[in-house]
Amino acid sequence: MRKSVSRKEEKIILEIIKILFDDERSKREDPISGPNYAAIHSILAYRKVSTTVVDAVVMKCLELYKQSRLNHEAHGQASYFLEYGASRSVVEKVVAELAKSGFIGCIEDVAHVYLRRGLLPEEVHALVDNYCNDTAGQSSSTEDELMRLANRYLPAAQVAATRRKLSKFREVFHSHID
Repeated sequence: MRKSVSRKEEKIILEIIKILFDDERSKREDPISGPNYAAIHSILAYRKVSTTVVDAVVMKCLELYKQSRLNHEAHGQASYFLEYGASRSVVEKVVAELAKSGFIGCIEDVAHVYLRRGLLPEEVHALVDNYCNDTAGQSSSTEDELMRLANRYLPAAQVAATRRKLSKFREVFHSHID
């Protein structure tokens, strides 16, 4: 059971969390040496803090991710911290960033669980754009998942356009291999 805290205790908790984020380890380029996420989770799991504190934690994770696009742990942690009570506007930012960054695996669940909705067309398009802009690899299973999302959340004309875009990407990708 999470214990409620006073405003004074909440300020102290926020300062502790800032220290855990700003630890010298988080200033290194190596994302594995980053903030002490486990300690932050422990604090939030056992203390009922305001939405403001949870929002600050989630936004700090997104900030760390944007500073170094290789820091996927920070991006993932932003999603995990939502369970402690982030505001709807912050959850919307996380879902938008998941879409823009191509996090296909969890975006639908995050939107459903925390926003009680499916994906928006612009989120599906962002996922497809991210995939097609990453020319390092091509994956039939990823394309199948993108088409599943397109079929579920886009109007028919946009589904057809998405299918064409993925087909063109696949064609261009394979032309560079041959």
